[in-house]
Amino acid sequence: MPKFLDSFAEEVELKKDYLRDVLTKGVSNPLDPDIEVLMRRNWRNLPKFNIDLEGAVSPKAVAVDGSLAKRLLSGGCVLYIVRSIALFGKRRFRRLEFDILTSRASHIDVSRYISRRSEYIEHLVAMDALESGVDADFLLLDGSFHSRLMAVPQDTPFEGRRRFMIDYFNKFCELLETCKVRGVVPVGVSKDSRMTLLRDYFLSDLLSEELEELKPSPEDYAEINRTFQSILHRRRGQRVKRFRLLESKYGAGRLGRVMHILLEAKTLRSDHQMILRYTKGAGYSTPLELGAYGRGPELIGRYEREPHKYVEKYFPEAMDEAEDPDGFMEEATGVLSRIPSLSTIVSFHIRLDERDTPLRIDVPSWAFGVNRSIKDLHGFAPLPNLDPSKVIDMLRTLFGGVRHYNILLTTVDSEVRLRRSVVDETYIPTLEKSLGLQLPIRPVRGYRRGWYVD
Repeated sequence: MPKFLDSFAEEVELKKDYLRDVLTKGVSNPLDPDIEVLMRRNWRNLPKFNIDLEGAVSPKAVAVDGSLAKRLLSGGCVLYIVRSIALFGKRRFRRLEFDILTSRASHIDVSRYISRRSEYIEHLVAMDALESGVDADFLLLDGSFHSRLMAVPQDTPFEGRRRFMIDYFNKFCELLETCKVRGVVPVGVSKDSRMTLLRDYFLSDLLSEELEELKPSPEDYAEINRTFQSILHRRRGQRVKRFRLLESKYGAGRLGRVMHILLEAKTLRSDHQMILRYTKGAGYSTPLELGAYGRGPELIGRYEREPHKYVEKYFPEAMDEAEDPDGFMEEATGVLSRIPSLSTIVSFHIRLDERDTPLRIDVPSWAFGVNRSIKDLHGFAPLPNLDPSKVIDMLRTLFGGVRHYNILLTTVDSEVRLRRSVVDETYIPTLEKSLGLQLPIRPVRGYRRGWYVD
């Protein structure tokens, strides 16, 4: 018997009900009945879909995905490999990049940089496909568009790469603008999502109803709303217990529901968990239009009002590193100034089969005839009358069952994935042979080298 297996089995048995609920339902709250009502009210049946699957023609879509691997070297350096493929019919567009990072940056900063680097290579290969003249109607990318737009542009902690986030945003802006000009609808598809915006939308409604009934003073009303928004935006130092002091003013228990709303806002109950808990069968959620969110409004405002000051504050090392600081300043401010005018994002969740988990879908709002930029919308707004059927029809045509949620994306994922054996038995030996030395890859004690990372 493997060591500790008996202890592990006992621990699982003790916690299995709790673990099952956390994984499938999220943390419970007295607001659950209200959230269930709102979730079901905002869950729609899929539109009618009349198609002969046997004779169906695959949508004209470019599918893009990337993969990454990293290895820690004994001297503290990190070797990384990222590669990406764009698939359109029988055509393949490929890019690969590898490098060794030398920096005292934290593990989190290293992982974030490599992840953004992988997304950047995806943007490049997507542009390769579009510029080749492919006759595509859709561009499918794995992941969220909105989270990419809300990334913070600033120096990266790696010599020779300080300016990377300017290049990242430049290419992402170019990709979205090229899609709009050519009439190609970009669609971000996320299989896993920690998004809570639908839940936040529900809580906002519940809080408004409660405050309307409670009728607090203008000062208390503003304070409660300010705290609620700060909690949603995950700002530090927001504690809800001080509202217990208001009970003497409004009466014992009168603020109980407000407290439940604030406490629910502090927990992670993803939209996917709500959908799995409160809905049955296939369907999709009310689309939300996403503008600048969290720190976004502040950042977007600075890009518009004072891009030079922003670059001076957040890219000082890139300025020092640039051969032409004035040229870099002009380029960086030009890129930042484009971001506020990018389209808002329409986001919704869809479940294509009752046995499957939901997908998060992100699409620029211009694809639905909504002409609003991210600088014009702070937070989110429901779009109950928006018809996403053309995107839904495309997703349903490419649905290959629970194991193949999107035939094109699962195909490109299979081709691009950097498996451990490929990295350790092909790429690294090739690099070692070329360099004429053995790379000092740090092993995890008791394991063969390289096994500690995928």
